[in-house]
Amino acid sequence: LLVLVFLLIIGFTKKINYKVISFFVKIFAKLRFIKDYDTTLDNWKKRCETYRNNTIWLFNNKKILIFGVILYLISTSIYYFISFFVFLSLGVNDISITTIYILSALIFIAGCFIPIPGASGGMEYVYLEYFSPFLSNQAVLYSTLIIWRFITFYLPTFVGGLYFCFRKK
Repeated sequence: LLVLVFLLIIGFTKKINYKVISFFVKIFAKLRFIKDYDTTLDNWKKRCETYRNNTIWLFNNKKILIFGVILYLISTSIYYFISFFVFLSLGVNDISITTIYILSALIFIAGCFIPIPGASGGMEYVYLEYFSPFLSNQAVLYSTLIIWRFITFYLPTFVGGLYFCFRKK
């Protein structure tokens, strides 16, 4: 929620936006992470101005905003229901769809805090921890994990890699 509020502040308030940018650029300049203070500050101001203009444009085009939100909710829900369909495919019927949906959402949220690409290892651990109370058969639990991770991570990575290899430039 704080991130959303922060992004809205950046998107709509120019003065606060520039003060926050100046503050952080000064700190990083003093820590010697930034060599050219003025150029860096100008670059960040331009980026934030572009973000602000796009935010205002998006809020002025309500149909596109609502369509984007609906599309996001649908795609996220489908993503969270993958675990449910994996469980069904392996004959696991004793977990409610609501429980699976909520646990899947929590797994993906936890994955956001694992600071390695693809949250490798961390997502699997969280998956096993969340779903192990519901599945006493370890073979089925690990099978669901492998299928779920393949569908949610490895398959999109492979398809995306193929796309970028064979797309016309």
